[in-house]
Amino acid sequence: MVNKLNSYDYVVIGSGPCGMVSGNLLSKKGKTIIIEEGPKVEDRERDIYTYKQISNGYVGGGINVAIGYPPVLLSEGKCIGGGSAVNSSLHHRAPTHVWHKWRELFNLKGFDEEFVENSYKEIENIFSTKKGNIKASIFYETAELIGEKVTRIPRWGNEDSNGRLDRWTARKIFYQKLIDNGTKILHLTKFLSAERDKNNIWNIHLKDLQNKKIFKIFSANLILGMGSGKTPIALRNLGLKHPQLGKFEIHPSARVSCYFPKAEKSQSIVEPFQITGHFPYLMIGSSATRSELSESFYPYKNNIDEIDFSYVQNFYAMAPSNKKGKIVLKGIFKGLKFYFLDSRAKFHLKEGMNLIIKIAKKANSPLIYHTGMTLDLNKNNSPKHIDDFIESCIKKTLSSVHVMSSAAIGENRKFCPLNSYGKIPGIDNLLIVDQSTLPSCPTVNPQATSCVISLINTKRFLNEKQ
Repeated sequence: MVNKLNSYDYVVIGSGPCGMVSGNLLSKKGKTIIIEEGPKVEDRERDIYTYKQISNGYVGGGINVAIGYPPVLLSEGKCIGGGSAVNSSLHHRAPTHVWHKWRELFNLKGFDEEFVENSYKEIENIFSTKKGNIKASIFYETAELIGEKVTRIPRWGNEDSNGRLDRWTARKIFYQKLIDNGTKILHLTKFLSAERDKNNIWNIHLKDLQNKKIFKIFSANLILGMGSGKTPIALRNLGLKHPQLGKFEIHPSARVSCYFPKAEKSQSIVEPFQITGHFPYLMIGSSATRSELSESFYPYKNNIDEIDFSYVQNFYAMAPSNKKGKIVLKGIFKGLKFYFLDSRAKFHLKEGMNLIIKIAKKANSPLIYHTGMTLDLNKNNSPKHIDDFIESCIKKTLSSVHVMSSAAIGENRKFCPLNSYGKIPGIDNLLIVDQSTLPSCPTVNPQATSCVISLINTKRFLNEKQ
């Protein structure tokens, strides 16, 4: 125990699912506080992907761009519950071949197959992960009819007979439990910096964003769960220098909207289905089905009354890629991100767009569009016109909701700024627990896998303290 006022055994920076999973374990062993820069946001299914939630719960209020050609819109949560509060609650395990790659190429130690399997089960139990019975929309029904493999994806939470999801976010599971056991959770509080004193105690500088006051707390241990965009900057400020620190990966995605005026409306805000037959090079899934979002994507505002946007469904094509972007870690441009789409990922995105167009046309959609262009599917469109539509789509809508691997773990020092345990060798009282620690792109939604790594490494961290 640190014998100072405002002192703790464990300070966790970041309240995303990884930070909360870690903080819950730590709080059972000592005095713990969790620091969150963002606010509390509503996180029921009806709240996700609303303008209010996006503007309040995302980094940059939803405007978070990696500079490149084309630029990439990145989605990162900044609120109590982090990404689990603002995303679609879909749950994926990283494939076996990805874990094999991490063990072989990155020399990841302490994550044997049985251990990882049991840890996935533990995370799935914590977040009540299961597949529901919601009916697939006309898009996925048609995809199956033409021979595409459509997979029902489990979600964090419980689905009722009407397809409504009772979401199990990190906030819902842990927030009150942590408060009740004496853990403090400060939101709207920004982490500024930290340094260790001569007694190996962390002096942590914070800013109360409501009162505009800077203050300091002390801790025997510091846990960083700030996310892939900010954790590398904090590590660089702590003195870590490594050529791969801040080199992030994403899932490049392009998005389109399909109009189905005669079809039954989707039962879910985000349908828990994906077309996975082209995995791991391509995955097609649903973006949020919200009338106001669909309307904002439509490029021609002067004839907007011609479409009933409640009958529009939004989809993405995602091409997992190991292409790296770069975060500027110091200087006046600190925090700036750069990412350039590689030719292979672009090829697969174009294949995905062609497949979405094919399915939409077969399902009798008269119109498909994105923010820059429309495609009338009742016309006999030339290959060049379709290709122009797809090229425009990639340029106008390139995005990623998954940012990862900017502080990779493993024993291969060429690729990994951190060791397998999520630590800087030689600093025993610092632990990293967020998506930045993924060794590389897991080819699927990384949320569950980053929680597994956080769970395993926090348990290991505590065992070392005994």
